[in-house]
This record gives sequence, structure tokens and C-alpha cells, in this order.
Amino acid sequence: MVRKVGYLNLVKFHFFRETFLHFNLKIYTIHNNKIIFTMKKFLFVFLIGLLLSPVFSTMQTSAAEPLTYNAVQDTFANLAYPDRDFSSMSSVVISIEPTVRMGYFSFEDITLPESGILQSVIFNYYISDIGGSENETTPLEFRNIGTEWNEETLNWGNTPVTSGNIYESVPLTIGWHEANITELAEDWYGIYMVNNGIYVGQNGIDEPSVTIASSGSDNVPYIEVNYNIDMPAPPVECPLTISFPADEGEISDTRPVFSWEDLTCLSSDVFEVRLFVNQISDDGADTSEIINISIPVDSSFFTPTEDLDSANYRWYIATVNSDGIGIDRSESNDFEITEDATDKEDDKNEKDKTTGKTDDDKSPKEDSAQTPNSSIMLYVVLVVCLMTIAIIVTSLVLRPKKDKPIDGPPQPPTV
Repeated sequence: MVRKVGYLNLVKFHFFRETFLHFNLKIYTIHNNKIIFTMKKFLFVFLIGLLLSPVFSTMQTSAAEPLTYNAVQDTFANLAYPDRDFSSMSSVVISIEPTVRMGYFSFEDITLPESGILQSVIFNYYISDIGGSENETTPLEFRNIGTEWNEETLNWGNTPVTSGNIYESVPLTIGWHEANITELAEDWYGIYMVNNGIYVGQNGIDEPSVTIASSGSDNVPYIEVNYNIDMPAPPVECPLTISFPADEGEISDTRPVFSWEDLTCLSSDVFEVRLFVNQISDDGADTSEIINISIPVDSSFFTPTEDLDSANYRWYIATVNSDGIGIDRSESNDFEITEDATDKEDDKNEKDKTTGKTDDDKSPKEDSAQTPNSSIMLYVVLVVCLMTIAIIVTSLVLRPKKDKPIDGPPQPPTV
């Protein structure tokens, strides 16, 4: 998991390194000991950063409380007694002289949350005794144990396979000590490695023995796991805001264009948007449902296909998930279609009957008058403008420079 973060940083570094070296995008030059900024190149780099900023802003992590796992078994193997196990002892002895003794520790499996990113694993152990020496430190080696083992049966003749190594120069003092074994613990998550614990040995010549308190003592060895929680960027707020017909408004159109703010910002949990229009009584109580229809998420208006009677109405929109369960709903707007509006609409229908004019004969201008301006078109125009600017600036930056004449005295003509 640590490699995940490291790989991301490597990709970012490689991208910027290749961009700046390949295109020679120096944003300034030095002339007469003064820094002169190259505006065109600076603008190009600024636009690149602006385009990439939303990507990097979503990568957020938060440090979590460290996890601790005590040693569940520990022992050591002694070359001088190859058939004996030492699991009953309250300590693990590490030495290279007068005989080789190697320690083995295993811990519970590390379990991180699904979004956890491993940062470090620290082995904490207590040195309870030190062999006679004038040295201030001693070199210890830590390795991964590659096969299963049991403290009650382990001896010199059946020591498990080990791999990898981390060297630590350990102070020869009684007390708690730490060893950073993150590189070893990373392999516990790999395909071929499992968590069988760690081996502790000693390197060098004439080094003093080191006695480490075991799991049977008061100072139990343990590992401390530090990790971060990979936190997604906070969701974009997408309120359900309706606009027309306005609240407590009176309108003269029996086919009003119900409109609301753009909803393309809705999360993927939203399966559909529904429009509700209910007829209400004079005291504000719902009496009947007039419209209950599914609206595309990328739409911001709806026009009824049939005339509404002169009455009081209440309307709102709501979002629904794939199971038909409501997620959110807007505020309600109450409005009234007046009797005059209905009479006018009836007169208009009578006029259309006498003239033979139908809805299909309406001019495009009349239809467009019922269609509200969409913010999607504004967004598209803005994106096209930004792309055009980026292309122009890129072409200026990458345009080959013309050779400048060499300053100096005029050269004599050639014969």
C-alpha cells in the first residue's frame, strides 16, 4: 500500500520533469543579473496547473490512530543446542559469540480499514540484559519469516526460511527500543508473502549478546502500525432549487414552463428526478395529483402537454435512487392560474379552431419563448474558449525561434 503513494508521486514527478525538459518551459530568464519572466510560457504552465488542480485536490488523506499488535509467540534457536527449543523462557537471546542465537517473533495479522494506506510499521522491543562489552551500540538484523513456525517445536535444525533484511545500530542500553520494519511489513500484503513474523539476528564479530523480553514477560514485544485514511474529496453540493412558477405567484399561462437550476452536479446515487404538481384547496391542502413524471437529470425544465385548469397548485421536484427511495426534495412553490388566464386560453383555442392553426404551425420564435436559457450551453462555450486559449498559447510556446543575427563588427565582403 505504501507503494501506491510512492508510485503516484513518481508519476507526478516524471510528468513535470518530462514536460519542462522536453519543451524547455523556463518561465524566466536572467539578463544583466535581473530575472525576466517569459509571460507566454508562464501562462502555459499556469493553464496546465489549473487543469490538473481538480485531480490533485481529490487526493486527501487523514492520519488515523496507530494500531498495536502484541507478539503472540516468540523464541530463539541456539547453535550450541540444535535439538532444543527455548519457548518456555521469558526472554529471547540474540548473540553471535560464544554461540549463535537467533530470535523469532510473530504477531497477529495486520488489519487496516478498506481505505487505509499503510505508512510505517515499528517493532518495539525491550532489552532486559546486555552481555559484557565496552561498545556503545551493536548491529542487529531484521528479516521476514517466509514459512510458518511454532515456538514449541522450533530449534536450530528446523529454523524457517527468511528473506529481506534491515540493519539497525542499536544502543546498548536497558529499556525500550524501536526498529522500523516497514519494508518488511509491506511484503505481508504481497502475493507470495504472508505475515509469519520477523527474525532478529546479530552481525559483526565479538559483539555482546542482547536479551529481549518475550511475550511471557511484563514487557511484551509489539508492533505499531501507522496508517492514513484515504478520504475522498467532500461531495459537491447540489441543492434542488426550483424557480418558475414562483411561490405565491399568479400566472396567465395554462401550460407553464416549470424550471429549476441545473442538476448535472447530482451524485451517481441519483437514479431519476421526479416532478410533482398537485392541485391544492384554498386553505393549502393537497386535493389531487396533477403531474407525477420522471425528468432526465440533465434537463432543467418541463412543459405540460395539456392545459391546466384555473386553480391553486403546489409543485416541487425530488431525487430518487434505483430502489425508488427518495433521496432529497426541493422546497415547494404554490402558485395560481387565474380564471382570466383560462378564459384567454379558451378564446385562443376557439381562434385556433376557426383559423385551423395547430401547435405544429407555431413559429419557432413562439416555441423558443417557452424554453428557458440553459446553463449547459454557457458551460460548453466556456470550455471551448479555454481550450482555444490553451491551443493558441501552446502553439506560441512551441513555435521555433528565428535565428537572431550575431552582434559584432561588420564583416568585410568576400571576394
